[in-house]
Amino acid sequence: MGRDGSALRRALLVGTPVGLVQAAIHQGGAWIHGAVDGTVLMKSLMSPLLSFALVWAGAVLAAKETSKHER
Repeated sequence: MGRDGSALRRALLVGTPVGLVQAAIHQGGAWIHGAVDGTVLMKSLMSPLLSFALVWAGAVLAAKETSKHER
């Protein structure tokens, strides 16, 4: 179940960029106008982390399910 690192790679390659795009869409105005405070910073950091975690969890669960069917 993900011991080869494929789930981690998938999360890094898919989840992180998606989260960065989401952060840019939702917080970009604050970045452009220099209105970055603690809340904006926290939201900007949480978007990529949440997307990474969701993709990673999905990849691990998919690998587990595939492994179960191969037995």
